[in-house]
Amino acid sequence: MLSWAAVGLAALLAFAGLHFLQFSNEANNSLCFSRRFLNFSCPGCGLTRAFGALADFDLRAAFIYHPLAPIFFLEGVLIWLGWGLVLGGVLRKPSDRAVNRWLFLQLGLLVVVWVVRLTAGTLPR
Repeated sequence: MLSWAAVGLAALLAFAGLHFLQFSNEANNSLCFSRRFLNFSCPGCGLTRAFGALADFDLRAAFIYHPLAPIFFLEGVLIWLGWGLVLGGVLRKPSDRAVNRWLFLQLGLLVVVWVVRLTAGTLPR
């Protein structure tokens, strides 16, 4: 249970820390390797800025930076809570197969959203 609490506290502190960061829209100041050095928007382009907007309680900006960010944030909270319930014996641990399916679904969703945004020209700059 200690590792569960430590991960939750670390995630909360990291998320709160995003509130204090100033994110630049300039590619040469980006945290993203592909955007900064390859000048290429990857499927996760905008997620860091979107999580920063969520830390500022700006759901609209978060959705504009990356429409999946609010969903990923909620999933992270639910996964952490589920982990606690598994440790507490309330829930059974999901099978590796189920976890892998979920991860591939997430990856597919990221790619679909990226292609749509690339086609529509709505990727953040």
